[in-house]
Parts: sequence; structure tokens; C-alpha cells
Amino acid sequence: MDGNRLLLLLTCVVLFAGCQREKEDNQIRSTLSQFERRVIRFPDKMLCVEKGISEFRDISVLKPTFIVYVSSDECNECALAHLPEKSTLFKWAESSKAFQVYVIFSPLDKYVQTIFKRIKDNGYPFPVYIDVDGYMREKNAIPEDSRFHCFLLDELQHPVMVGNPLISPKVESLFWAVLRNI
Repeated sequence: MDGNRLLLLLTCVVLFAGCQREKEDNQIRSTLSQFERRVIRFPDKMLCVEKGISEFRDISVLKPTFIVYVSSDECNECALAHLPEKSTLFKWAESSKAFQVYVIFSPLDKYVQTIFKRIKDNGYPFPVYIDVDGYMREKNAIPEDSRFHCFLLDELQHPVMVGNPLISPKVESLFWAVLRNI
């Protein structure tokens, strides 16, 4: 009898876990579908720091554009620690001439100065933008789920692919395939 109860309990746990996974998958599909219908908007000018020099610059989407978005909900220190890895994206963009890259931090007001100082002091060899007015947060409904914080835009500024091509060969392959078909 105890063995049957244990088997029943294990079956219920497995079924519940499967239902939860299916529910999560459906939620991700729904979020992706909604996100792909959006137009991502940028402020007229955004603070840009490149090689330790800062200035306000326009962001223009004249060709496919890969966005690395760091939201106010994310660990800024973690994002800063992983910034050097993003140089690969800029190398791909330069060699292929097929797309451009924007790395955008959108911190809460109280962290803008800290983020600015850290980026400036590190002197990254590529441009890093800081959304000092919170425009990206306010005007774009970018999902909170950090899996949606790296995405490719078409020339009309619609997300056409979500995911970081640096994390796996499969995502990289998908990135290049989508880029070829834009």
C-alpha cells in the first residue's frame, strides 16, 4: 500500500511539473508573439561612451540592428563584467557589414552616474549607450524576462529574432539565418 501511495505521489509530481513547463512555454510564446509586433523606439539622442569619451549621439536604424539591452531590473555589475564579450558582435558587424550593434544600459536614475563612471573608466573599444532619461523603459514594452534583452531589429525597428548569438552555436546559426532573410 505504501508503495502504491509513493508511486501515485511521484506520478502527480511529474504530471504537475509537466503542466507547469507547458504553461511556461506557452507564456514565452505569447510574450514573443507580442514583442515581435512592436516597434522599438529610441530617444532623439542618447549618451554614448566609447574609448572613455562621452557624447550624446543619435541612434539610427538604417539596416538590421542588434540590440543588447540592460534593463533597470538586471544586475548592472554583472552586465558590466560581461561587456567585453560583446566585442565579438561588433567584430561580426564590421566584417559582415550586414548589421549594426547597440549596447544600451537603461538604469534607474539613482544608478546613472555610477554606470556612466564605470563604463567611462573601463574605456570599452565599442560604443555603450546609457539611457539617462529612461526613455527605453518608458516607451518600449521590452519584456522583463532577460532572454528578451538581446534582439535583432529589421529596418522598420520590429524585433525579428530574440536571443544572444554569443551563447551557443545554435543561436548564432539562427542569428545569421534570420539576418540573411531580412
